[in-house]
Amino acid sequence: MHMLKYMPDHFGVHGFKRDASLIKKDRIINVGQLDEVFHGKKEIHLSDEGFDKLLGGGSTEHGYKITVKSASQKAIEKVAEHGGEVNIEE
Repeated sequence: MHMLKYMPDHFGVHGFKRDASLIKKDRIINVGQLDEVFHGKKEIHLSDEGFDKLLGGGSTEHGYKITVKSASQKAIEKVAEHGGEVNIEE
């Protein structure tokens, strides 16, 4: 009871911290953003553009030939609906 009353910020402050070099954040892009970001391009190499993953949010109006490190199944289906193709890098 003493700690709850006199040291309310004690719990949750102490613990292990992960080194910043171990934290990996993927840069993602949705299918709906492809028309805005890459307007006029037909072939897109997302790894060269700085993106790591393609997700299936939104919709596209053009068929793109996309090369990316990873993509969701929904994103691959949405690009294929418009005659596009998604290639996964290894």
